Amino acid sequence: MDYFINMLARPEQITTGQMDEKNVDKAMSIYLKNSVVSLCSAKNHNGDIECLLYVNFDIGDYFTEIFKKNDIKIRRLAFGKHSMGTNYNWDIVNYRYDVMRDLIANISVDDRAIIIDTDTICVASLTSVYNEIDSNLLLFDVQHSIDHIDRKAILDNYQRIYRRPANVTHYGGEFIGANGLLLKELYQSCNQVINDANNIPDLLRWNDEHITSIAVNKEMSGSVHNANQYIYRYWTGRGFYLASTNYIFNPVSIWHVPNEKKYGFIKIFDYFMEHNRFPELIYIAKQFGFPKAKRPFSFRFYLGRTLNRIKQQIEH
Repeated sequence: MDYFINMLARPEQITTGQMDEKNVDKAMSIYLKNSVVSLCSAKNHNGDIECLLYVNFDIGDYFTEIFKKNDIKIRRLAFGKHSMGTNYNWDIVNYRYDVMRDLIANISVDDRAIIIDTDTICVASLTSVYNEIDSNLLLFDVQHSIDHIDRKAILDNYQRIYRRPANVTHYGGEFIGANGLLLKELYQSCNQVINDANNIPDLLRWNDEHITSIAVNKEMSGSVHNANQYIYRYWTGRGFYLASTNYIFNPVSIWHVPNEKKYGFIKIFDYFMEHNRFPELIYIAKQFGFPKAKRPFSFRFYLGRTLNRIKQQIEH
């Protein structure tokens, strides 16, 4: 069986800087609408997969009916076994390790699972993704240099915990793809890192991406492949805009758009609820504020290039 899984734990307060919303109830409603888009879009392009949403709270009748109508399973699971406390960044996202623990107890070693953030949308078949995780762990390489502040924090934390340096790749937390066997190995390694870090004071910017990245570097015996050819993280904020035209050229199957939780994803959710289908890809890209998928040449540029070619021909 192939699984596609979202997870959402309800915090006591909202601390993420990617969504300007402090009211927890409103924030959970926004995240659930994101999850509808994430899970239903995956189901739309891959009808034979099992889509699951793990939550630690009552999502209410409205969302329960939406998920039920679209054949999305809801699994209630408590958060807390892997909590490191509110002193650490985004402690609530450690819910992914509770989910991994529950998941490996309920799937076979040959089942294939994608664990993914709610602020994602699937725009194509995932057959290639599942084929690659038949025998490989698939993670998203953030592609930070060794001098980047976030990766440097991971390297520093590794040395603080294990008293030796290591060149750790920074893997994002939005995507984990593995078969049941490798998922179990990854969970055990992450759990060990969490336990090792529990007594270490003043870890830098510590979060789930640190845990998973260090766990993969330290313990994993299986092959680790990059998921970047299948999923891309687009930043569409005013202060930090980093997007690509790979939604058309050399396209990826999954878009991760963190800054659109409260905006683009809500527009796509509203469209889906009204039409019972997803809009065309270009419409979705426009709602997310992606760049136009064409080279921005002007008439003057073409004229200049043509005149230059004529000049070269005359000279030769």
